[in-house]
Amino acid sequence: MACVLLLLWLGRFGGMTLVRKRPATARPVHAMINADLVRAAAQLILLAILATNVTASAPAAISALGLSSFVYGFAAAFFVPARFSAISTLGAPSEYQRINSTLSIVGDLSAILGPVLGSLAVVWLGFQNVLLIDGVSFLVAATILVPLRATRTESTSTPADDDDTPTPRTGTMPAWFTPGLATWGVLALTIGIIGVAGPTQVMSRFDVTGWTITATALGVGSLLASTSTLLGAFDVVRWRTLHVCALALAATEVAAFVAAPNVWILAAIGATGSMAVTVSGIRWDTMGQSLRTDHLVNEFATRDQLVNTTAIPLGMALFGLAGTLDATRVLLWIMTVACAAAALYSLTLHRPTTDDFRADHTLRL
Repeated sequence: MACVLLLLWLGRFGGMTLVRKRPATARPVHAMINADLVRAAAQLILLAILATNVTASAPAAISALGLSSFVYGFAAAFFVPARFSAISTLGAPSEYQRINSTLSIVGDLSAILGPVLGSLAVVWLGFQNVLLIDGVSFLVAATILVPLRATRTESTSTPADDDDTPTPRTGTMPAWFTPGLATWGVLALTIGIIGVAGPTQVMSRFDVTGWTITATALGVGSLLASTSTLLGAFDVVRWRTLHVCALALAATEVAAFVAAPNVWILAAIGATGSMAVTVSGIRWDTMGQSLRTDHLVNEFATRDQLVNTTAIPLGMALFGLAGTLDATRVLLWIMTVACAAAALYSLTLHRPTTDDFRADHTLRL
């Protein structure tokens, strides 16, 4: 399983480096459809292989799973920035936050219900039937996107031009982007560490029930954040304020995994930290989709995904390394200090202005 997950991240990282070298596609929905078709093929070909006698041995089965996982991750690297750009193409700037909040709610519900429903599906239907459902679901998603296939970005949209001409590279990123992305990278690294440290720390200090309570609190906190943002609860709060709060509360959350006296305090701090990070993430995405040109939107999406694709698995690997050195508590305290330092640094960031965004951008910046 470790090999399969590693290949998934390697595939995504490899795809992301390739996406970064290419100019923005003029038809992001077309790229989304292609990515879904490749992911469907990865799952369905794996199903066909597992249904034969070729994978009678465990090493062969693991190799097939690993290859499918790599291809799946590679295609996902193309889907994410294309979806990001498609939102800025299909919707008005005033709708970006609502769309991002809705997508975040879907993701939160999937994170809460997915493991339970997935486990039950494997038990009741078997792994191969779950693969079939997964592969078909990508085909259905691609079919739903077909009516939007011809949607083009504004910078290259001409009635006579029907090819997939890349969007020209124009404009420079605003002053707040690079330091903002760097501090978001600290958050992504922390998310990776917590993803592994959470169950191990909580179950070692408390018990399995304690981790169930904590994991539920983390998921509910993120869901509440997505819902509150959809309802406009944080529209009057500036991005820099949200970002500083997310980093400060992330520092508190990491420290709580080491020092919280009981699981209920840990769950409360975890829910608050998860909520702050989700709110900051939604606003961060909305800001990226609101940049002046399609090239800048694509640049934001690809660089942001590259940081997340690198930092999250790096955080997992660092915690694993710290575990072998019996230094997990040291790593968690280091990340607590890093998040706190990033929060202080974020107070000095350039505040975005309306000049950075499309004309009808209305959020507090």
